[in-house]
Amino acid sequence: MLERLSRRLPNLTTFRRQLRILKWLIPTGLVLLVVAYELGPSRWIYDGFGFNYHLLVEIFLLGTVGPLLAFVLLELLGRWIDEKETADLQARLLANAGEKELKVRQLSDDTIQVLFATNLLITTIKSDGSKLPRNTVAQIEITEQALDEAIQRLRSHILSQLPSADPNRPHHRATIAPGPGF
Repeated sequence: MLERLSRRLPNLTTFRRQLRILKWLIPTGLVLLVVAYELGPSRWIYDGFGFNYHLLVEIFLLGTVGPLLAFVLLELLGRWIDEKETADLQARLLANAGEKELKVRQLSDDTIQVLFATNLLITTIKSDGSKLPRNTVAQIEITEQALDEAIQRLRSHILSQLPSADPNRPHHRATIAPGPGF
């Protein structure tokens, strides 16, 4: 089950590889931007408009690009982490729900099998009813009727929970056999 779960989760190796690329790409891009600016428009702005404008453009350009890139990167990283945590939580909830469903189905199967076996035992005891007192036979008949009703209700409930309510189509391990009188 863990293998299936890990296949559905986002691939951390891919993310780590992309993060390593960005760790080199962003500083390299900033260095290239500074070099391009210093070799290109920087000298032109300095010569044409003076030192003050040159300084303002450098502060604006170099002072905003780095923080802006850091902000964008951290924002994207935060979104990815949120999505990963959401996917992890959904996968855990789905796995837990599947396990609970299996446990409930197993319990229902076991319960109906025990009820059916008890009903067969009562039928066997009742067939030897001539040796039992009338009061005991009456109690056995009441118990048998209650068991038949419980089996029918449980069987109906189980079948209503299945994807298809076709009782002839097997859906799980146990066979739900109708008791006597069904």
